[in-house]
Amino acid sequence: MFRQLRQLCCALLLLLCTGGGLVIAVPHHCVFDLLPRNVGEVTGGEEPASPVTVSVGSDWAPLRIKVFADDLEGLGGFCTRAGEHINMFFGKEMVCQEEDILTEEKVDILENVILSEAAKMHSERLLVRPLDGPLVVPRFREGSVCGKFPVPEEDHTDGVPDADMVLYATAVPTFKPTFAWAMPCATLGPRGRPVVGVINYNPRHIENTSQHIRVAVHEMAHALGFIVADMEEQALVKREVGVRGRSSVRVVNSRNTLEQARRHYGCESAPGMELEFVPPMRNPAAPGGRGRGARPGERRERGGGRSFPDLPGGRGGRGAGRLPAEPVRRRARERILRLRAAQHISASTQAAADGTLSTGTTLTVVEKQWRPPSWLGLMSHWGRRNAKDELMASFVVSGYYTAITMALFTDLGYYKANFEMAEPMSWGSGAGCALLTDKCVTDGATLYPDMFCTDSSDATLRCTSDRQSLGTCAIYQDDNIPPEFQYFATKQGSRRGAMMEYCPFIAPMNGTGCMDGDEAIMPGSVVGPSSRCLTGENLRMGSTVVGDVCVQLRCGEGTLSVRYRGSEEWHPCAPGQTLTPPAPFTAGSIRCPLFSDVCLTMLKHSDASSALAVTSAPLLLLLIVIGTVIVAP
Repeated sequence: MFRQLRQLCCALLLLLCTGGGLVIAVPHHCVFDLLPRNVGEVTGGEEPASPVTVSVGSDWAPLRIKVFADDLEGLGGFCTRAGEHINMFFGKEMVCQEEDILTEEKVDILENVILSEAAKMHSERLLVRPLDGPLVVPRFREGSVCGKFPVPEEDHTDGVPDADMVLYATAVPTFKPTFAWAMPCATLGPRGRPVVGVINYNPRHIENTSQHIRVAVHEMAHALGFIVADMEEQALVKREVGVRGRSSVRVVNSRNTLEQARRHYGCESAPGMELEFVPPMRNPAAPGGRGRGARPGERRERGGGRSFPDLPGGRGGRGAGRLPAEPVRRRARERILRLRAAQHISASTQAAADGTLSTGTTLTVVEKQWRPPSWLGLMSHWGRRNAKDELMASFVVSGYYTAITMALFTDLGYYKANFEMAEPMSWGSGAGCALLTDKCVTDGATLYPDMFCTDSSDATLRCTSDRQSLGTCAIYQDDNIPPEFQYFATKQGSRRGAMMEYCPFIAPMNGTGCMDGDEAIMPGSVVGPSSRCLTGENLRMGSTVVGDVCVQLRCGEGTLSVRYRGSEEWHPCAPGQTLTPPAPFTAGSIRCPLFSDVCLTMLKHSDASSALAVTSAPLLLLLIVIGTVIVAP
């Protein structure tokens, strides 16, 4: 079993190294299922976490999350200058670069934007039976990962008031492709709702963008209980055989998740929502050496994976020797991130609940009990092939918080959901059963040109499915493609590391991000923070075939205006409408997208939430149906 786990870790780490890369929209590679639960040796005689009791109410209310970011360097192993050598908390020795340093600006962005907005997104969507009194944090084993995080003494004694979930945040370097990681630490009873967790955000990836917020939302979801082993423990997962030629897949088939998956894909016979599976590699090859950087217009490859050591490091810089021997650190509390409760709650009446609790019911807060999944390689993510842009896919760029993920939380039994706040996702929307049962490409052709592609020779730039970049069809020759994933006469498809079952799709190129790409290699595009990709129809600039273009957007409450190259004016842009741009364009038009496809990942989240409420009217439902035909990949 240990050998199999090592093989799985090697396979996953190799995926982190070989997946295709982006520039502006670099995907976050979640490593939740790789995280060790203990750091160093935990002896059998070590005292477990000290249990405490809390009182739970009977009514449902928005989830109250408090994130403490008072000691962001409390784990040790952080950078103070470029060229410094440190040991990462999870990982071997690394040499610091300028972007690895935690600056005051990054601290402000992390505390006041990323963590607070991410927690607010969960608070607006999930309801719990709230704790009646303070949440007293148990003392964790010193050998556990959670035991290494600094927790103030008063949280162990007096508790944290007005909170249903407490997260302790740090910001120390980790694997370069990984923005952040998180895990739960304590639950209400051995199989109950998580109430204490930890999150670490990699300083090199702290930026004030929607993507970086949604990475935190994704990782917090794991801390809140999006864990495949717990799904299996509650009998939410079943095995399906013969799907798309595969020997078997695992799907979540619990009531709410099944209903929402069938609704999203437009398939009443869908067996459930597929989970990600990464088979262990028999003889994983070592990651390749460092090559030259990708040139503009060239797809970038990654290399140089890292492995997990047994012990955390704190050597070098301000982190040296900062972790005390005792499991608890005393520190001054500087700031608490408080969250507003969501309004106009419309909770699901189908959320499972373990019996009826009366006011004042007491439960024991205990250290999280970890169980491995029954199927080695089964991951705590939705299968990316079917849910590429969903919040809980294995890579996060746009990360739409859809009704499918909200339904899974309700099926866990200790959450209800405000489904009015569900975000639509175009990927797979209304695609029908064939998307789930048949191959993405058959004999070199696809029924889903908005999702998959087949012509690697076409150099015309197209929108990526998240509309944050331009790209081309990602098809590569690969003699190791398994038979069930062979879609062409020759062995070719997307990279194994893309986790798309080798299905070819529009992948970003180096320097073609709408927000900070190189306009010199993006004909007709306008690059900037508010730019997103729109579909071009026969667009030309003289003899140049343009393809799709990045344009500037201005999003209101359910309304969209655009400004494209050659025009200084803002033009209203209703879904499906076509606009004819002036010179330098000489032919063709630009098709307007769905509001939800471009604005939900651009607006401030407070504005996006109100816009989401506006666009949840029946009219949007009609537009979504229409939009599944007209949106670009």
